[in-house]
Amino acid sequence: NPKLNVSHWRLGIAYFYLSDFSKAAHQFEIYHQYDSRDRENGIWRFMSQYKESGLEKARKGLLTYQRDDRPPYLWLYSMFKGDLTPLQVFQKIKNKSFPKGYKDRVLFHANLYVGIFLELTGDSPQDALQFLAKAVANKYGQTTGTYMWQVARIHHQKLLLEIKNKKID
Repeated sequence: NPKLNVSHWRLGIAYFYLSDFSKAAHQFEIYHQYDSRDRENGIWRFMSQYKESGLEKARKGLLTYQRDDRPPYLWLYSMFKGDLTPLQVFQKIKNKSFPKGYKDRVLFHANLYVGIFLELTGDSPQDALQFLAKAVANKYGQTTGTYMWQVARIHHQKLLLEIKNKKID
């Protein structure tokens, strides 16, 4: 329904995987008008801009948030911004106390986005693959089968295939 265009974050992810990074970035930008708290949306916009124009433009184009989002997104956003390393993200998770069972959810999202970040920034695809594999194997992801777990599964398969076909080392 075109009248609901502003709320279609999934459309942005579809554009991303179709390599239409300009449309993806735009979709995440307009979704920000709908939900200005969801840093996950800002991460997808960053990734789209990174693919389209590189790191500098992606960091300059990071969306602004006035309120905190759920863990681990504040830390992940700081990683994409360049203020934290992936190791520091996991250290913050380790140092934080979570309600029973919630840590699995936090680790699912952290592994997914650290894996994609490492792939994007040209670090070892094998390292990226390990984080994505952890996201796919995560108990929270597997038992809920959420949309983002499906994204993790497909992204992991895509990277595995690219490595196998020696498109990347």
